[in-house]
Amino acid sequence: MKLIESSVELLKQEPGMSGINKMIELAGRTCYKSEDKITEDSAEAFVQRMINSHHTAMLEHGTVYLKIPFISNVYGASAWGNTPDHDKIPSHTQRFNIINKAAIKVSKYYHNKYSKCHIESTYKRCFPITTKRTYVDENKSLSYDESNDYKYNDDGIYFEHIAYITTNLRVLQENGWIDDLKYLCEPTEFHEKRITLRFQADIHFYKDATRHRKHSFAIESTRWINYMKEKFGMSISFMKPTWIKQEDIPELEEDCKIIENIYAKWINKGYKAEHAAYFLNQGVAATVVITAFASDWRHFFDLRYFEKTGKVHPDMLDIVTKAKNVIEENELWGYIMSFPSKFD
Repeated sequence: MKLIESSVELLKQEPGMSGINKMIELAGRTCYKSEDKITEDSAEAFVQRMINSHHTAMLEHGTVYLKIPFISNVYGASAWGNTPDHDKIPSHTQRFNIINKAAIKVSKYYHNKYSKCHIESTYKRCFPITTKRTYVDENKSLSYDESNDYKYNDDGIYFEHIAYITTNLRVLQENGWIDDLKYLCEPTEFHEKRITLRFQADIHFYKDATRHRKHSFAIESTRWINYMKEKFGMSISFMKPTWIKQEDIPELEEDCKIIENIYAKWINKGYKAEHAAYFLNQGVAATVVITAFASDWRHFFDLRYFEKTGKVHPDMLDIVTKAKNVIEENELWGYIMSFPSKFD
C-alpha cells in the first residue's frame, strides 16, 4: 500500500497525423496501464485496432486542425439576399447559405457540437469566371478545386473564405469525414486550441470532472487492472487527502492497508480484477487524461477553481490549482482566460 501526492502535467500533441495517433495511443493505454508497450511506430496500429473494434471513444483525444478554403458568389444561388451590400462581408449566419460543396464541408463542422469553426473572409472583384478555377491560399500550403460547384455572375463579385476548424478524429471517423484529413494543418491563430492534461488523482476527482460533458476522458480502469500483479508492485496506491491531520496519517495507512488486503483476498480466491474492484474506495489513485477546448477549460476553472457555483471539495481545489500552475508555466493561462465566462 502506498499513499501518494496528486500531480498534473500538460501533454503536447506532436505535429501531423503521427502526432494525432500518438496522443490517442497515450490516452488509450492509460486505461489499461500499458504505456510500456508504446514504441516509436506503435501508434498507427493501435489507432487502427480501436477503429476496427468500433472502440472509437479514445479517438477524441486526437485533436484535428483543418484549414478549408471556399469561394462564394454574392448573387443568386449563394443566397446572400436580394440586395447584396458589396461594402460588407456577409454575416456569420449568411456565410452558411452558400450552395456549393466546399461550403457544405464547412457547415457540417459549424453544426457539430464537438467542433469549433472560425471563418476569415476577403471581399474580391475580378473578371467573370465561368470555367475551372483552382484556389490556392496565400501561403501556398493548400489548394482546392471546385470546378463545377459554382459559377461567378457577370460583374465578378465574390468572397474568398478560409474556414479554420478544430475537431477530433472521432468526429471524422464516426461521421465518415475522414477524407477531410487532406485539409489537415498545424494550429494557427484562428483555430481554437484543444489542451490535454494528465492528472494523477483519485477516483473521486474523476467523478466530479465528468460533469463537464464536452471534455474527453481516459481513466485508469479498475475493471481491467489487477493491482496484485508484479507489474503494479502487488499493491494499491491511494491518494493522500489534503484534509488529513498529520497525526492521523498512520491510522489512515492502516485503514488503506485493510482495503488492500480485502482486495488481494478476493483476487487470491480466483476472482477477476473487475470483481475485486467492488471493494476499492474512491480514494484509490488513478491516472486520468482529459482533453478539451480552451473555452471549455475556462468553464472548468470557473467551477473548480474560481468556485462560481459554490465551494468545491478541498482535494479537487488542490489538484485544480496544480493544473492552473502547469497551464501558467506553459503560457496558456492567459489564452484560456481570454474566452468569455458563462458567468459574466
